[in-house]
Amino acid sequence: MSDREDILQGVRGALKTAFSLSDAQVIVQDADAIRPPLPYMTVKVTTSDTLSGVLVDWTVHGTTGALPTKASRGPRDAVVEVVAYGREATEWLEALPHHLDRDAEVHAVLSASGLSVLTSGALVDVAALLDTDTEARALRTIGVRYESTGPAFDAVEFVKGELDLTVSSHEGPGSVTIGTVLDPDAPFC
Repeated sequence: MSDREDILQGVRGALKTAFSLSDAQVIVQDADAIRPPLPYMTVKVTTSDTLSGVLVDWTVHGTTGALPTKASRGPRDAVVEVVAYGREATEWLEALPHHLDRDAEVHAVLSASGLSVLTSGALVDVAALLDTDTEARALRTIGVRYESTGPAFDAVEFVKGELDLTVSSHEGPGSVTIGTVLDPDAPFC
C-alpha cells in the first residue's frame, strides 16, 4: 500500500474503534459508490508527504552494481478530512478529539498503523439541503505524523580530499585548501 492508503486505513480504523462503527459506516470520501444509510462518516487524505523533520539515510540490503543502495526515511505530516453525516454527526465529531487524546484502544489502532495525531481542527457545520430536508453534517480535520521511506538508489559517497583553489581579492591573490571531493573507491559512509 502507499503512504496515503496506509493513513486512510489507519484513520478509518481509529474512527471505527472510537464510535463502534462498521466498515460500511466509515467510507472513503471520493469513492464512487451508493451512499450508505445514515449515520456514516467519510474519510479523505487531503494533504500528505509534508517533510516534518530530518530525513535519515539507511542502507537497503543488496546492491545495484558496485555500490550499496540507500533509501531515505523520515517523518512526514498529513491532513485527513473526516465528514460525519446524520443526526449523530456533530456528536461524533465533538467527541473525536477526546478519543484521539485519551482513548487507549484508538491509540493502539493508530500506533499499529504507524500514525500519531498532531492536531485536531475546529468542528465545522456543513449541513446541506437535500431535496426538501436539511441533512446534518459536520467536518473536522486531523493532522497526523507518520514515517515514510523513499525509493532506494545507488549511494553517492563523499570523502575528505584536497583541492587547491586560487582566490583573488582586493588584497591580492592567495590560495586556500578545501577538503571535500568525490572518491569512488572510498568506503561507504
